[in-house]
Order: sequence, then C-alpha cells, then structure tokens
Amino acid sequence: MQPRQDLINIFSTFLEFKEDCFGGWNSDAKLRQSMEKSLARSPSGKEQAEFWALYWHQVWQDCYSKTAREHLYAYLQETGYYAANKIRARLRFTEYSLSDYFQIAIARVDKVLRNFNSQHGSSFKGYAAVAFEKGIIDELRQVNQALGYSNFSLLRRTSERRLKQSLATYGVAAAKIDKYLLAWDCFKILHVPTQAKSNTKTAEPDRETWNAIAQLYNSERISQLNPSESEINAATIQQWLNECATAVRNYIAPQNRSLNAPLSGQETGELQDILPESPAESLLTPLIEQEEQQQRISEQEQINSILTAALAKLANDPKKQQLLDIARLYYGQELTQQEISLQLFGNKQKQYVVSRSLAKLKKALVKEFAEWVKTKLHISLNTVVLEQMGATIEEWLEKCLILKES
Repeated sequence: MQPRQDLINIFSTFLEFKEDCFGGWNSDAKLRQSMEKSLARSPSGKEQAEFWALYWHQVWQDCYSKTAREHLYAYLQETGYYAANKIRARLRFTEYSLSDYFQIAIARVDKVLRNFNSQHGSSFKGYAAVAFEKGIIDELRQVNQALGYSNFSLLRRTSERRLKQSLATYGVAAAKIDKYLLAWDCFKILHVPTQAKSNTKTAEPDRETWNAIAQLYNSERISQLNPSESEINAATIQQWLNECATAVRNYIAPQNRSLNAPLSGQETGELQDILPESPAESLLTPLIEQEEQQQRISEQEQINSILTAALAKLANDPKKQQLLDIARLYYGQELTQQEISLQLFGNKQKQYVVSRSLAKLKKALVKEFAEWVKTKLHISLNTVVLEQMGATIEEWLEKCLILKES
C-alpha cells in the first residue's frame, strides 16, 4: 500500500480496493475543501497529522460534527488497512478477503471516537489500531458462533434488539416485524429444551409444542397486535421463526460485503455522500496552545520511562525470562501464538502457555501504569480507562520490541 504523506490527503481521501489489493485513494471534494480552509486559518507549525486528529476528535466531542467524524474516518484508513492485513496474516482464514477484514475494522471508528481519551496517554491512531484488531477478532468469533448454532439455539441466544435489526436489514416490513417478534416471544416461553452437552444444537420443537406456540400467539395478538389480524397455524409460526434465524445469521455473518454499502447504524448512502458541516472554528484556539502540546509530549516521555523501567524489572527476574522471550517473538518478530509454541516448546498444543504468558506480562505492565495514571493524571480507574491503558501498552510493546529486534 502507498501511504499518504500530504496532510490534506490524509484527512480527505478513502482507500479503494481492486481485486482485493490496494487500488489507490479516492478523494472527497467537500472534505478536501474543509481541510484546506482549516489549515489556512491555523498558525504555521501545525502540520502534524496527530495534532489534527486530536483537533477533529475534540470538534466531534463538542458538537458531534459530521465533518469531524468523516475527517477521522479518512485519517484512520491506513490504520484499518494495517490491522486487517495483520489479522489476516495471523488467522489465515481463506474465506475472508482483505477488504472484508478492512470493512470490519473501519466500522469500529464510531466506537473509537466514543472511547478515546487523549489524557490516558495513547495516541489516537495507536488506540484505534488495537480497537480495530480486537473488533475484527470479536466479529469473527460471533460469525463462528452463528455458523455453529442450530436455528433454534440461535433464536434462544439472540436479543430482541438484534432480532429487530436483523429482520429490518433482511428486508422484512415493519408491520411484519412486530408479528415475528411476538412469535419469537411465544417460542421462548414454550420451547425450553432439556439440558444437553452442547448448547449449540437446541432441538426443534415437536408438533405439540409448535401447536402450543401458535395457540399462544393467536391469543396474544389480540392485545399486542391489531385485533383484526387473522389467526395463524403452527406451520406459519415455524416458517416465521426459521426466517428469523436466517435473518440473524445473515446479520451476524453476511455472505457478501461491499465497501460501498452503508456502515452499520448509518442511513442509506455511501461514506462520501454524507454532506459535511462547517467545522467549529472556536475549538481550534485552545488546541493549538503550546502548553498543551508540551504536556502531551511530556506525558508520552513519562509513559515510555515507566514502561521501560517495568520491563527492565522483569528482565532482572530469572523467573520472568520466559515472559520476555515470548513477548519478543510475539511483538518483535510478529509470530503467531502457535508458531511461538512450536519454536519454544516443540509443540503447538502449548499455545495456552503462550497466551497466559502474554496476559501476565500485560497485567504486570498495567499494574505499574495504573499507579501513574491514578497519581499523576488523577483519573479514576474504570473499565474504559483500563481498556485504553491496555491499548497504550500494546502499542508501546510493539514499538519497543520491534525496534529492539531490528
């Protein structure tokens, strides 16, 4: 892939695939004009991409500007591409293309915007990279589960919100969705399978149960739906529920994806069709203050110092040498956990040892980092903060150990 160098291009162009390879950059005229105007208003010396990423993130936080959001979508295109390429190389799932992985990653941008906090030490791009990789793996896990469950197991495990979204995406009319949801409620009430060894293969209801579900539906439709709706039989209920399962399965694991399709949660239309708004000029002034920039640099240096010292402490402990050896292979040489298991133990089955070692290392570094975050930044530790700390450490380990290996 050819990375973008020009600042305007970085915030106004979008990656194009051709035959599942990098095919160039598509420019958005409105975003280009927006970025040109913003640069013209800014003082000299503000040409760093990370500065503008933080600026647009601040604009988005303050007024939920569509322009700011789309500038950040553009900015994170390379990050999404690299995350997709990295996961594809590690997992080697031939049924997924690089563009599939990329689209899964880039659909997480909104979550990155909501959760990122520059005060926690991670760069915007570094935080996004970890979020994208985690997002791809989570999506694949859901897909794997969806493909492994029977229709009736899938229906018992899904939520009303997901079922409703799935049916709408599948093209079911709103009036009919209400009927399907009522049928699903009746199914869950009356079909309670006996405990089995696997929860992925819930048996289909028997004829008696199907009849009972239809009977319950017909009685409940009077109060929950239009009373004039006609009664239905067991065969119709069965057909509806199978359609529900198909809709959920396709929603979680779509057979075809298109980069031109609207992103999840968006209205119809492609990314470049969304009209940008005027940027919030008043937010530029506080962000360009030299003091804040120096503070961020100082915090980055402190983070590096803290984590370097923590890593050195582990290096001086003979019992921790295996942790560091595994980390160097994983982050420095980018080997998979299976490859590390084979290299260190001569057995792929020892992969769990590798996984536990990486978790122990990260936990040790998080412990050191958390103390600094609490005392120096005066930030209370919660799930979101700990997640971002983990992202900062992942980013630092990759940079630190790759540099040592090179």
